[in-house]
Amino acid sequence: CRTLIIKTNSGYAQAKDAFINCKTVKITALKSNDKSNLSEYIKNTRSKLNKLINEAGKAFLNFDEEEIKNDFKKSSEYCMLLYSLLDRFDRLYAEEKRAKGVCEFSDMPRYMLKILQNEDGTPSDAADNLYNSFDEVYIDEYQDVNEIQDRIFELIGRNHRFMVGDIKQSIYGFRDAEPDIFAGYRKKFPTYLSQETYTGDEHGGRSVFMSDNFRCDENIIKFTNLVCSHMFTLCGGNIGYTKADDLVFSKALPYENYISPKVNINIIQKKPSESAISDNENNEEDPQSEEDAVSDEAIVTANEIANLLRSGIKADNKPIKASDITVLVRDKSSPKPLFEALKKLRIDYVIAENSELFDGEDMKTLVSLLESTDNPHNDTSLCALLTSNAFKGMPYMSLEEIITVRQKADKSDSLFDAVVKYGKASETDPLSTILSFRCASFVNTLEKLRSDSRKLAADLFLKLIASMPEFSKLCESRAFIYMYDCACKYVRNSWNGLFGFLKYFKRLIMSTQNSAEPEISTRNAVTVMTIHKSKGLEFNTCFLYGFGKRFNSQRKNSGIIFDRSLTFAAKLPKKDNDGTAYKTTALYEAVKQKLDLRNAEEEMRILYVALTRARERLYISASLSKSYVNFKDGIETDANSPFALLNHSDYISWIISAISNFQCDNDRPYNINVFTKGENRLCDPLIYDSAEKLIKRSDENALKYLRLLKEANIANKREKFLLDVPSKAAASKASPDMLDNSVFIPFE
Repeated sequence: CRTLIIKTNSGYAQAKDAFINCKTVKITALKSNDKSNLSEYIKNTRSKLNKLINEAGKAFLNFDEEEIKNDFKKSSEYCMLLYSLLDRFDRLYAEEKRAKGVCEFSDMPRYMLKILQNEDGTPSDAADNLYNSFDEVYIDEYQDVNEIQDRIFELIGRNHRFMVGDIKQSIYGFRDAEPDIFAGYRKKFPTYLSQETYTGDEHGGRSVFMSDNFRCDENIIKFTNLVCSHMFTLCGGNIGYTKADDLVFSKALPYENYISPKVNINIIQKKPSESAISDNENNEEDPQSEEDAVSDEAIVTANEIANLLRSGIKADNKPIKASDITVLVRDKSSPKPLFEALKKLRIDYVIAENSELFDGEDMKTLVSLLESTDNPHNDTSLCALLTSNAFKGMPYMSLEEIITVRQKADKSDSLFDAVVKYGKASETDPLSTILSFRCASFVNTLEKLRSDSRKLAADLFLKLIASMPEFSKLCESRAFIYMYDCACKYVRNSWNGLFGFLKYFKRLIMSTQNSAEPEISTRNAVTVMTIHKSKGLEFNTCFLYGFGKRFNSQRKNSGIIFDRSLTFAAKLPKKDNDGTAYKTTALYEAVKQKLDLRNAEEEMRILYVALTRARERLYISASLSKSYVNFKDGIETDANSPFALLNHSDYISWIISAISNFQCDNDRPYNINVFTKGENRLCDPLIYDSAEKLIKRSDENALKYLRLLKEANIANKREKFLLDVPSKAAASKASPDMLDNSVFIPFE
């Protein structure tokens, strides 16, 4: 290794030559009686090191110098071609938007910057006016700003800015958040110690540490500091973690001698007899074993939740309810086995996402209807519309009927062309089938909608749809009310054609689904949500589920990658091929390594957010592909190695690596509970108090009879609809067709 490092400093050719000629020193094999833990550690470490050297050599030293030069030249040509394409598209697209008087969310910051900054980079008169209008400018969540936003705040606030942020909570890289900006200010500004040490230099900045935590119990704080100080000190290059970054327990005790519950780490291991000693320190699982291991994790977690609901007591001496418990997961696919386990234990749960509204059948049908109206040759949307329950609550066609219609048309025809042709048979043949008449009727309806959509604004077009008998049932849904409300807002602020509204609405749905403000249910149920959606929220009891699952690398097979601090890189076509085979380059590998580091740091920050959501109780669960002893031994051998830490690919590896340095068992803020795969069974289902059930049933019957009594005197559908509106919501806000200037309020 030392030779390779020295040669690397001498140049690429010397480093490559040293790698090719590098030979590992053979170590004399020990007899079985002479083997020890130390000898096994040396053997395993040597094997890992040899493997990593080979992988690094193949990635960076597998090219000759001429090849590297040619690859750089070819990459620069692709980069300029892509830049020219995107630049031309951006200019043409911007011209079209200006002609139509519309803009997108991403345009607004750029327009704002043009207003505030002159072409030479100096503040404009508008920026000076804003700056002189405020004594101070306070900005929260500064760790999530990007370069344009930072410049806007700088032009408005300048040296009067108060920027609040926690770089450890910067988890929105997919939204172009740049935590390096906040880290740069922190490194630039000296630490504010006290008023006496402050010089009063108004042009200089100061860093103020606000480390007091008033949310979490003491053991959660201790555990978080234990894990995060280890991770961020070794690998958080952009964070610059110091002792001052540790959280300070500042929460008032609920009563004297209160004992904070310890953090529980539930490990689901393979049977030790089935777990062979492996060099794989990353907890990789074979597909056959993964499903079984995760199922055991669901059983263990559901049992813990059931026990808390049976006998758990909060710090205020009140029983723990289902609504006090939240399960946090890294992605939506993780908790499916847990849902089944909770159902079997009769534990109600709710998924705290906006997807209940946006992913529902009514919303999908409405979007398909508008897409088909805008472009009937969109086969996917048209097929979804025809088979949906949009038409008086029933599918207009079955899949078998669509196949029949499609087979009568040419292969080059769209589905709409096929429906048109099939419907024309009813005009010439009196004996044509009912399906032909239905096709003709559908075409007439869609053509009328297309004609009206060109004349009407988006909100009026939706009102027209609501007046059509065939769509009356669909337009009574929450999805339609929400869409109509969005259309009312859209036409007040933008160009109001159907195409523009469709694009706006689909982007709005996507941004709302990705928001960190989920729709929280008010019923007494366990809440399940992603870690991203939990940011800014807090819960009495948290279960961090699926922490043995490998991180998802979406960029793994991407042909084009980009890093803001480095460059664009692409896999290049191999010589003498038909364009389907591509090769990696030294440049691609360098950018990939930089992105891997950024992604690892973001996952560390996501872990920090997850650990700090619970007020009183925190549970962490993870499934392993080996025995816990073998897993722990493999982690602990390299616990203090930055390279090893970055090479881990799941949260539990980072956690075990951190706690391996903790020596004081008496003051340990956590418990480790090990469960063996295949030996776990669900506990008995919860039995709710029969008196409580009787009261609930009586209340439901009373409401039912009250509704029947009121419905007997209903004058019209609108009054019937208003019966479902919560008493605290104004009718004009719940039913947008009563007042076009409405605001949508979700309700159950």
